[in-house]
Amino acid sequence: MTATPLSSYEISLLWTPSTDNDRVAGYIIYRDGKEIASVNGMSTSYVDNGLSLGTTYRYTVEAFDPANNHSNVSRDAIATTKSSLLEDNFESGSANGWSVVSSWGTFAVVTDGSTKAYLSDNTDKGATKSVSGPINVDRLSYRSQS
Repeated sequence: MTATPLSSYEISLLWTPSTDNDRVAGYIIYRDGKEIASVNGMSTSYVDNGLSLGTTYRYTVEAFDPANNHSNVSRDAIATTKSSLLEDNFESGSANGWSVVSSWGTFAVVTDGSTKAYLSDNTDKGATKSVSGPINVDRLSYRSQS
């Protein structure tokens, strides 16, 4: 089993198909020892979402057959969600590719089409954060509060 972080709130899981003398009916996916999902026997992947930013998770999977016989649990796959709120070419200073990748409320990236980008939690009433003109990304910082 492998676990790959996709963003600050989701991790992709992949595993090798199990075999059974009849057939594999499904798989049970565990995060940190607790069952989080089950998928049909044809699936060998799952995306776990709604996770916390910059947090490490441990995953295992087990197969079961139509008679409800279970395989041994797989080896652990460990991954840490990304610790960035913004992604998609953020380092270039161009707002054209910016998007919000966090599940912290309802945020959107809004641009004026040229020099300004806004990280807004209320796009129809104005922005909550803004950046204009060329920026020095080394000095740019964001702080979030819960």
